[in-house]
Amino acid sequence: MDKLTLAAQARDYMKESSFASINFRGKDIAVLPTVFTSDSDTPLLGELIEGLVAEVLKEKSSCKVYEMGAGTGAAIISVAQNTKAEAFACSYV
Repeated sequence: MDKLTLAAQARDYMKESSFASINFRGKDIAVLPTVFTSDSDTPLLGELIEGLVAEVLKEKSSCKVYEMGAGTGAAIISVAQNTKAEAFACSYV
């Protein structure tokens, strides 16, 4: 399946299903109904993972971060902002 088809399916799904939204660092993130939303833990997790990446990058020129069960995706989005880090995530429904 190509990216445009997948994006169209996601857009259609979100029109038909209720979803929540969280604000993370000034950006709204859509949260599907199957995802646990924790506004209180999300910023803390983002800060924690950014700190861990910064520690690794003190000794290495790059790093890869894999997040399993990404939930809202906010933590891995934090990592993806760093140009020296490669960020990967997956979730399941």
